[in-house]
Amino acid sequence: QVDKHGNSPLTLAAFGGDMSTLQYALSTVGDDLKHKKEKLLNESTEQSTQDLPVLLRSYETTLEKQLKSAILQAAEQGHANVALYLHAILAKWINNSSVEATVAQSSDAPLSSCMIADNAFDELPILVDESGNTPLMLAAMGGHLHTVKSLTTESMLKVSHIGASNSVGETAFLCAAWKAHLETMQYLYQLHVEQSEPLQQ
Repeated sequence: QVDKHGNSPLTLAAFGGDMSTLQYALSTVGDDLKHKKEKLLNESTEQSTQDLPVLLRSYETTLEKQLKSAILQAAEQGHANVALYLHAILAKWINNSSVEATVAQSSDAPLSSCMIADNAFDELPILVDESGNTPLMLAAMGGHLHTVKSLTTESMLKVSHIGASNSVGETAFLCAAWKAHLETMQYLYQLHVEQSEPLQQ
């Protein structure tokens, strides 16, 4: 279920930043996928059984897009814990190759138990919105220094892509400059120096 803008309950919960609401929305994702699987199996014929993996993958792809959209939304609103929590769930999903198992393990678990080995985040794809903005860029644009710091911890640094540029060539540092967020600029500048990353591609 989505609104007219394509926002799912998971994305809207990430926007609000309340962890309990987010976890409930996440549990409905798992239930929805389970019910879809059961319905497909109950209604399956010999031909549709052959198509079952393709159909299930299409559902999982839709849910994966919702999860990525929720991460971007959380970062943009400055909800650091929610962004980290969803990053961890996405990493588990990719490493486990099972959205159903991941959701079942994570929907009622605290943030600390969802965090996984540092190198697991290395497998995460770069996440961008329609303008090419990463979660780090969105957090920097909003001046959400705590979220920027959370997205650039040692375990998250590689997946944050601090040197990446959006569709108009802006890095996270330039996004912070554009919106005049001085402390965020100072932090990102120091990070670029430490990581030997250019301020602009």
